[in-house]
Amino acid sequence: MDQDIYKLTPEKRRELSVKELPGSLAEAVESVKSDSEFLSPIFPGDLLGVMMELEMENYRAVSARPHLRVLPLLRLIQTGRTRQTVFF
Repeated sequence: MDQDIYKLTPEKRRELSVKELPGSLAEAVESVKSDSEFLSPIFPGDLLGVMMELEMENYRAVSARPHLRVLPLLRLIQTGRTRQTVFF
């Protein structure tokens, strides 16, 4: 392709069959699930299933943690100093 795909409209991308990458680990796991029939001759046995299960565990563990930018705000709330301005 000799076009800048980032400058294409969504309609033109669909027309040219340009797909987007997954936006999260959960979306990536879902993409692997949808391609599992294609990938099964390449990966032995239940490897794909185990990999998807482990990655979903990782996704759940990471998504349960607060983002680093939120931590100063949480500290202020814990100390009762919520009227201060927090700059990120």
